[in-house]
Amino acid sequence: MFPEQESFMDSRPGRCRTCAVVGNSINLLGSHYGAKIDFHDVVMRFNRARIVGYEEDVGNKTTLQLMYPESAVDLNNNTHLMFVPFKTLDLQWLVSAFTPHSIKQLTQCSVCTQVKVLHPGFIKYVHESWLEKHGGYPSTGFLGVVLAIHICDEVGRIRQSVVRQREFHILFMVLTTVVCYLLCWMPYGVVAMMATFGRPGLITPTASVVPSILAKSSTVINPLIYILMNKQFN
Repeated sequence: MFPEQESFMDSRPGRCRTCAVVGNSINLLGSHYGAKIDFHDVVMRFNRARIVGYEEDVGNKTTLQLMYPESAVDLNNNTHLMFVPFKTLDLQWLVSAFTPHSIKQLTQCSVCTQVKVLHPGFIKYVHESWLEKHGGYPSTGFLGVVLAIHICDEVGRIRQSVVRQREFHILFMVLTTVVCYLLCWMPYGVVAMMATFGRPGLITPTASVVPSILAKSSTVINPLIYILMNKQFN
């Protein structure tokens, strides 16, 4: 990357630079990972990632924000705009950035004091060595992961861990629904079998009322389980 006023490629014994690669997935909602994300030394985000209003889930720290030049927006002074040039328009921006021409002509960024450009050679390296030339070009997300592997000693993919956590939550919700369904309908099934195959008069009308009501209550319990365990309703 260049320019290199601040190097991210240095390496020395005893240093452990941690990086968080944060995706823009909706799966981060309700994760409460904000503090964990901000604890990393380097936090990478992509394109126009929304932070305001979601700090509890996504944090408020951004060290590098990878995006294409035409997507550039003003960020705070602690964030480096990491441009990913590969199209003709991107290369035009690259030329204008290092010549007297105005950067504003090609971006919406009016305060571009902390700009870094991902070297096109790195993009070529990722496409050939990591993707084995599959696809037209690497996505910004994949470039961010590979870049983090190169500049950090420890990399955490926040999105992946959140997805795993959400999958366990969905599994627990499904198991809860199945168990409640069995508890509601099993007494009714047992009473029905006893009334059908047992001796006459074994099940009184009064005894058959409770299992019947319990079975019908499952139509109310199942939606309640979904509402109470779905974070979108909380």
